[in-house]
Amino acid sequence: LFPGVDETLRELQRRGYTLAVISGSLDLVVERFLDASLFRHQLINSFIFDADGRLIDGVPTAYDMAGKADGLREIARREGLAPEACAFVGDNKNDLDVMRAAGFAIGVHVKHPLVHEVVDVVVEDPDLRAILPFFPGLLEQP
Repeated sequence: LFPGVDETLRELQRRGYTLAVISGSLDLVVERFLDASLFRHQLINSFIFDADGRLIDGVPTAYDMAGKADGLREIARREGLAPEACAFVGDNKNDLDVMRAAGFAIGVHVKHPLVHEVVDVVVEDPDLRAILPFFPGLLEQP
């Protein structure tokens, strides 16, 4: 996780943005390190545990790698938006398709050179608060 992630997510929500996770990671990561209630949508792999805390099943996400773009389109549909009205923040090659599908894409502390060719903005600062200037407050607009 990036430094400043909690503050950034809370501030984006305060500004009126709907937040979502589209990831090939695990729901446990979101639940352990972030406030999952900040996200209206979570398209992510999930584990299922029994009452004793034993892992009994898992549900893979269909929205990993190239499927991330489909995930963005699905979230946009649920929200009544065009994908072009959505932003995506990512850092690596597995984000390229969804970055192309979003109307605005930011590469943060980029890990693959192709990301530079696809995104609208590159933020090399690993502190996620560095993206906030690119997201004006929606609630403050007329």
